[in-house]
Amino acid sequence: MIKNVYISLLLVIVAGACTKTEEAKTVHDTLRNGKWRQSSGTVRFQGQNGIDSTYNYFTDGVAACVKDDYIVFKENFSGVVEDADSSCGVGDPREIPFTWEVMKAETKLNIFNARRNFHTSSVYGEIVSVSESALSIRYVVYEQFTPGDIDTLTYTNDYTK
Repeated sequence: MIKNVYISLLLVIVAGACTKTEEAKTVHDTLRNGKWRQSSGTVRFQGQNGIDSTYNYFTDGVAACVKDDYIVFKENFSGVVEDADSSCGVGDPREIPFTWEVMKAETKLNIFNARRNFHTSSVYGEIVSVSESALSIRYVVYEQFTPGDIDTLTYTNDYTK
């Protein structure tokens, strides 16, 4: 009888030890898993002259040959913007490399050298939300449209896989 109890206990321990536990996914893992395509984008313009307006720049202001691009986050914090179905013309590269990093307890996403898709060479973005199939980031760009005035543009970009 005791022998059967020991054997049963041993089987329970072995079965429990063989159960695979999933590691918690990090934002890094989620970003690297797949290709991201921008699905929407807004910009809030705050001018020194008192203007404060929001515009859906993605629908009307982005060329179709850029809208179909994929953003691919790779290992070692490198990445590429892949030209998908339509080209923007002769000399348009199939891939544009960039670098990236996630900072501050996985709440910030910085992307460098991806001006074509981000309206600035260096994005210091806030991760608004991230899941296996959706990403939303917000970042600020300062522009000088009128000499002497620095205007603030806050972009919010949404991506899906």
